[in-house]
Amino acid sequence: MQKHHRLQNYITRGTVITGGMVDPEKKYVAFTILDDISENDPLMQEEIFGPVLPVLTYKNLDDALRIISARPRPLSLYVFSNDKTFCREVLLRTSSGNCCINETVVQFINPYLPFGGLGSSGMGRYHGRFTFETFSYRRSVMKTTNLIDIPVRYPPYKNKAKLVSFLMR
Repeated sequence: MQKHHRLQNYITRGTVITGGMVDPEKKYVAFTILDDISENDPLMQEEIFGPVLPVLTYKNLDDALRIISARPRPLSLYVFSNDKTFCREVLLRTSSGNCCINETVVQFINPYLPFGGLGSSGMGRYHGRFTFETFSYRRSVMKTTNLIDIPVRYPPYKNKAKLVSFLMR
């Protein structure tokens, strides 16, 4: 199924608040906000990757966090609130690739912030040095001399514990 057909099927699921126009010939789908979407709607079962925004309502923070936590970790989590306690609770009680508070998409274009997902939303962090680090492997290497080999390093440790403790201080 072509992407615009999939998105068009999503649009038929709820009440269109704005948008909803689809031109299959041009493979065009207008930015669409949908209301009256249920948590179990097919639209809520996968990442949309298109200009369709479902709106779910909740009665309290616990209800919202339950909805978020019931799904795989999102690539991005957007929080809109001036309530610092609310924002802090959302950050502490959720997991996502990245999070924006009172902002959208800008974190993606900022080269100083890593961007990437978790689990099914992707792996790694990208942008600038974060991309380099994602595709690099840091290996620990410890090198010591073999000129002197202290027997206290090897088991049995029965009578050596106090000496090792003293040496590690």
